[in-house]
Amino acid sequence: MNTELMPPEHDEPEHEAGSVMAFWDHVEELRWVLIKSLVAFFLSFCLVLAGAVWFSDVLQWPLVQAYEMMGQSGQDIQLRTDGPNNVFAFLIQLGFFGSIALALPFMLYFMIQFVAPGLTSKEKRILRPVFLSIIGLFFAGLLTAFFLLVPFYLYMSLKFEAMFHFASFWTPVKYYGIVVWTSLGLGLLFQSPLVIILLIYLDIVSAEQLRKSRRYAMFIILVIAALLTPGGDPFTLAITAGPLYALYESAVFIGSLLRKKKVAAEEIEWEDDIR
Repeated sequence: MNTELMPPEHDEPEHEAGSVMAFWDHVEELRWVLIKSLVAFFLSFCLVLAGAVWFSDVLQWPLVQAYEMMGQSGQDIQLRTDGPNNVFAFLIQLGFFGSIALALPFMLYFMIQFVAPGLTSKEKRILRPVFLSIIGLFFAGLLTAFFLLVPFYLYMSLKFEAMFHFASFWTPVKYYGIVVWTSLGLGLLFQSPLVIILLIYLDIVSAEQLRKSRRYAMFIILVIAALLTPGGDPFTLAITAGPLYALYESAVFIGSLLRKKKVAAEEIEWEDDIR
């Protein structure tokens, strides 16, 4: 038998070994992404706890605004604990959620660094605007909740308490839970335009279909807003649903423009290939 025509016996095992090594290289890179993300979270947690008094005062701003809308701006506002463990639960809550907000940009950056090497140059060009859009929309939703939704909800709560002659007894855990969960929840919901734009851009769904489905979209938005709204009253529901619906319409419009631009570019490339 002519052995010169036969491939070396070690070629296939080397190829398999190379694939295995490439796989474990990716696993190692992913491990470092997780490590760096945890470090960013831990440092943010320490920073929040170090400035816990300052962060606590800042997060009381919606409550101060609610009392001012009630005409009680000079009142001494105090949150009351209902047990010795309440303050420790508050510190854990403040540190955890505060760390998520502070470390999120770094976590996204580390993840983009991990994904970028596998993308084409054209795909890499959109990473920066996508990254900035995610961060911008998240903080836009967070600030909308903090400066608009939560103060108005607290004002309505105080208004009804006064109407029924109830005395306020708000614990730090419950108050900060409302502020944090509502703010972070709306920040995450503000990411929905990016999903809609991506679906239109990839031609998974058309802008025309989404325009025809406005009634269903509005119903879904109202359901989500009802789940997110702390008290579920129609006033705060409208404040929550309004910006979400505006984002929906904006996303459909932007997605339609980007889809048309992509189709036009593909047609130009196709004509160039024919020539």
